[in-house]
Amino acid sequence: NRSLMLPVGPGVLHVGHAGALGRWPDAVQSLRHLVQDVQLEGRSRCSMFRAALATVLSDPLSMRSLDDPVLTDWMRRHLSVVTWPTAERDSIHALAHRVVAELEPPLNVDHLRAGEMRRRLAELRRRHA
Repeated sequence: NRSLMLPVGPGVLHVGHAGALGRWPDAVQSLRHLVQDVQLEGRSRCSMFRAALATVLSDPLSMRSLDDPVLTDWMRRHLSVVTWPTAERDSIHALAHRVVAELEPPLNVDHLRAGEMRRRLAELRRRHA
């Protein structure tokens, strides 16, 4: 809330999907790679979610860079992952877009309606570019 200067309540911050376009045929392995290797342990340039979170938390966490390990520590303490398995691999991408449209999670940057949240995130990203 402090960085964005906008209210962000508890709840869904980001909606993603894995398995439809992943490099592993096994959706569980694809999801594990996405969450653990890319978003949690990865670099901000490889994950739009991690980059948005790093941008928002950079000042409050006194991060030295968008890849500061303090972000991973914060994520481990404050975030949880909820999964919804489906056998419909071909439609998971479209389903994720519908869920984002319905819930409007604040860190799904590319899918946010033009508005104050999107403007503020873009401003923070420019500052850290």
